[in-house]
Amino acid sequence: QGSLLADEHAVVGTKVAGRVQKVHVDLGSRVAAGDLLATLEPEDFDLQVREAEAQLEQARVNLGLKPGDSEEQLDRKQTPDFAREEALRSQARANLQRAQSLAPNHAITAEELEQSQADLQVAEARCRSALNAVEEQIALIGVRRAELALAKQARVDAELRAPFAGCVQQRHVAPGTYVQVGQPIVSLVRADPLRFRAGVP
Repeated sequence: QGSLLADEHAVVGTKVAGRVQKVHVDLGSRVAAGDLLATLEPEDFDLQVREAEAQLEQARVNLGLKPGDSEEQLDRKQTPDFAREEALRSQARANLQRAQSLAPNHAITAEELEQSQADLQVAEARCRSALNAVEEQIALIGVRRAELALAKQARVDAELRAPFAGCVQQRHVAPGTYVQVGQPIVSLVRADPLRFRAGVP
């Protein structure tokens, strides 16, 4: 004596939270692998994708990248922030050279010469800081790309699909229900073939 059991049994839940827009199956419905079981309202997920796209574009614009340009091939010294600091450094270097040429004739004071030297050191430090900021912006673009990929994946996950071919044993939600992550949507069984389970003394 024994029991006949389904070959596979799964309680299919959602990977994202949202409100159920439509349940495409009912009790006893037969589905193939990949068939749509339920759909969550897509508006929030579409907004998240657009927000992530805008944030990515903002990070690219801050580096002066045009559509189609790769940040990996970006010349760090051609970015707007570094170019500005480079111009200030060139000006500080020219001021120091002018001060050094005037110093032998005592046309400027020692304090003014020291100030010019300090200005050049500050300008060089700001250039190094600008390069570091560019690297930060490039890293931020990578973060924004990952956020966009997650938003797109959440949009895909808003459509719940059957993991295998089978029959709907139970439907747990109705349209309009707000579901949390992992909350059951449908119970799916595969009864072909059946498994026979029995004890052998």
